[in-house]
Amino acid sequence: MYNETDLAAALRRLAIGAVEGQKPSSLCYGTVLGVAPLQVQVDEKLVLGPAQLALSSLVSNFSVEMQVRHETEEAEGHRHAYEGKKTFEVLMGLAPGERVALLRVQGGQQYYILDRVR
Repeated sequence: MYNETDLAAALRRLAIGAVEGQKPSSLCYGTVLGVAPLQVQVDEKLVLGPAQLALSSLVSNFSVEMQVRHETEEAEGHRHAYEGKKTFEVLMGLAPGERVALLRVQGGQQYYILDRVR
């Protein structure tokens, strides 16, 4: 006959097994092997490719429109106004050899690159 302690232990084992079977999201780390196409090595056997990776803006190049009001530095005795809406390129793309933090999405098939690890 089972007692309450045995029942609690059995329920605990079942719950842990169910969670592990679902492969919930988890944080892991990797190294960028290449960028065209993007490849990230997570461990000795697991190399992720573009189809498995999603990128945050912290590791992507992107454009941003900004309102500016500025004057150029003085040259030859005069300055020029530089104002209005301007588009700037923000160069945050990854480079080979960089370490990254990844969030493994539930199921383990997709990974979201959160940021660089310094």
